[in-house]
Amino acid sequence: MALGAVLPGTTIGGKGMGTFNVGFTIGSADGARSLQLVGMVDTGSLYSIIPASILDELDIARDEDELFSLADGSTVTMSIGLALITIEDRARTVHVAFGPDDEIVLIGAMTLERFGVAADPLHKRLTPARVTM
Repeated sequence: MALGAVLPGTTIGGKGMGTFNVGFTIGSADGARSLQLVGMVDTGSLYSIIPASILDELDIARDEDELFSLADGSTVTMSIGLALITIEDRARTVHVAFGPDDEIVLIGAMTLERFGVAADPLHKRLTPARVTM
């Protein structure tokens, strides 16, 4: 697939192609504290979701509460805040959701968009995408 045909935050090959994990660093927006994590890439999730206990340990501020719709049709309110995420030596400040402590770490579409990458589950990697204005 040509580079220009792929938009950031999307999945190459369409839905249902499988999932994969990516290692990354998450830290406070000022960069003072950070942790290495592994998260499942999920382009169906808008925000990246990190267990609240991890974000609290990093002193990431809860900026506001957001109402989210889940795949099963239910809704849940979660706090969101700004975190510094580093993937493959590139760092971006992104909004993340404070998830339940038993939740797996998810890397959502907004994070992928900020990095200008798309999900390639066939090859289990993030791939450069065309960033549009």
